[in-house]
Amino acid sequence: MNSRKFLPFIFLSISTLIFSQSNQFLKPVQHPLFSNLNSDYYYLLRATLIQKDYPTLALLKTSHLPESIFYVSHDLNDGKYYVNFKIAKSSIWEKYYDRSKKKIQVDSWRKNIDTNSFESLKKLFDYNLYNTKYDINYKEYFDGEQYLFLSDRKTGFIEDVAENSDVYKAIKICEKLIEQIKTTKGNKFIITTELKNEIDKIVNDN
Repeated sequence: MNSRKFLPFIFLSISTLIFSQSNQFLKPVQHPLFSNLNSDYYYLLRATLIQKDYPTLALLKTSHLPESIFYVSHDLNDGKYYVNFKIAKSSIWEKYYDRSKKKIQVDSWRKNIDTNSFESLKKLFDYNLYNTKYDINYKEYFDGEQYLFLSDRKTGFIEDVAENSDVYKAIKICEKLIEQIKTTKGNKFIITTELKNEIDKIVNDN
């Protein structure tokens, strides 16, 4: 890939170069996923992956691979929460960079998540977002996996996350839930007791 095409993946760092952060924690950022600029990368991400949904919780994954988002939305019409996973079939950044008019296809899954499962997942997201901070040990990794967490419009960002961190554990739990979404029959989604226990351990042990 042309080295210039790695430039967008420092978009969150450009305005905060005077800060640094440990790869153990999320870095607080303004809400780039909900940018109102109709010409920027995040606007295209939102238009492609989220469209008219309004996530209550979200984990956005961006890199030089196709982007994906795992999120929960609240349907005001029926009052229910829905867990969603969407992944682009081709790079949204490539489309943005090349100013391509070609429409990107998206694979998507959507299930009705029960209230207890939603609260458990929200607890995991809130725990990590409440611990956002800047730290002098932070290292920049411009070509690695990048993650944006969201809960109630509070956002935190990390790249090349440390494998012994709570953020890494949260990402791995979300990856397990994504696989569960893909394989669950029917429209109902319940987080297993095992994963709820993993979430409680992360939150309660700290």
